[in-house]
Amino acid sequence: MKFYILASLILFCLVIKHAIRKNRKIEKEADESFWERESRANEVRKKSIEGLDYIPIPGFVLQLLSQRETAPFPEYLEIVSSLCHSKLLNLAGISNTELKLTYGAANLPVLSEYEENFSLFVRTLDQAASLYYEEALTKEAAKDVDAKASLEAARSLWEYAVKIGSDITSSYLGLAKIYAKTEPDKLEELLLSARLLTTSKSDIIVRKLEEFGQSIC
Repeated sequence: MKFYILASLILFCLVIKHAIRKNRKIEKEADESFWERESRANEVRKKSIEGLDYIPIPGFVLQLLSQRETAPFPEYLEIVSSLCHSKLLNLAGISNTELKLTYGAANLPVLSEYEENFSLFVRTLDQAASLYYEEALTKEAAKDVDAKASLEAARSLWEYAVKIGSDITSSYLGLAKIYAKTEPDKLEELLLSARLLTTSKSDIIVRKLEEFGQSIC
């Protein structure tokens, strides 16, 4: 019996040792592959980025942000107005190495800037939409006739954020709450948009939307 236990323990240790060696080998190969690609990427010459899918800032966004003079709307308007003079790119799911391999290492700083502009834009859309939504709920409770207008403003801002690929969870959940009240059939479409995201947040957003859908059934 003691021999059996000892043999089992030795076998277990050998299996663990083999697994550790295998993992180390895989990690080493992955690390070598990464640095090999990174080295090649740094040698790629600069290519044109004029034909990329730049994100436009529609006039209705500026219009909705300018409808409220109370803080922080003027700040939101200033941010978005300044972004109108730059370029925005949604580069979610694309690594810096991939960007350099595709467009050249010299383009990485400007592409990173355009991606940061996009991130700032969708954050601002979400913040403004959230305030409009809270305003709609307050007006609805007070039976104010303008409640619908505030709700539509929130909806328009969130819908555009989702359309251009935002991965901010609150944008999807906020829009889901509006759809649940107005057009429940669109909840499935919103869920599909979340599933099509190429960022790590996709699974989280999908799970949150599914939980929300179950809570209203």
